[in-house]
Formats: sequence, structure tokens, C-alpha cells
Amino acid sequence: MSERPFMQLYVSDFIGDTLHLSTEQIGAYMLLLMAMWNAGGKLTRDPSKLALITRMSLKKWRTLEADLLAFFEVREHEISHNRVTKELQKSERKSNSRATAGAKGGAAKHLKNKQMRLENDTILLKHLPDTITNKKSNDSF
Repeated sequence: MSERPFMQLYVSDFIGDTLHLSTEQIGAYMLLLMAMWNAGGKLTRDPSKLALITRMSLKKWRTLEADLLAFFEVREHEISHNRVTKELQKSERKSNSRATAGAKGGAAKHLKNKQMRLENDTILLKHLPDTITNKKSNDSF
């Protein structure tokens, strides 16, 4: 899929879920969500890469890792987030629906234009220019 133009943020849900986090943790959480959005819904479980995403040292990441990963589905090699996954799927469906509608509209316009060209060509073939039907017998200037 092409680059997604925006990520939906449900502010009330976000604030309600993160009341117990520090400002630093909220920032790290948002960075993880945004990186996950751009990565198609999953991030590697590698602590050094997650530290880079959150703009923290590896040491600092390790102190906050448990609190932050509590928001994610953690597997052996990757993490994901239920809400991000649902929003990505919704975005993909909407994009596909719009692409299909656009293709149908483009096909209909192409067919209409083709039909108009055929009609115009037929009309032009039926009418001969006056110079051919009204030939003068002598060539005078």
C-alpha cells in the first residue's frame, strides 16, 4: 500500500489508557504507535531498535520497556497493537474501495469517450466537404 496520509487518534481513549504514564512514557508510546503505523502494523521486538524508535538510550528503554510493552501484543520476534491493526485494516478497506470506485469511474468515462469518438467519426464519414460535391468544371481564379 502507498503511504498512509494520517493515523486516526481517539484522544479520549488514548488519554484514558495512559493516565498512569509519565510524559516521557507517553511520548515513547506515541512514537511506537506512529512507527508501527508506518511499518504496516508490526515492529521488531529488538530492544535496541525499539530504543532508537523511542529516541532513548538502550539503558533508558530497558527501564521503561515493561510499562510500554504492556500496551502491545508481544510475540517472540515482533510486537503489534490491536487498535493500530484494526485502523490499518479499515484504512486498507477504504483505500481499496476508493481505488475500485475510481477504476469503475475511469472505465465508464473511457467507454463514454470511446463511444463519442465513434459517433463523431461516423458523422464525419457521412458528410463530404462541399468542395468535393460542388466541383467546378473550369479552373478559374
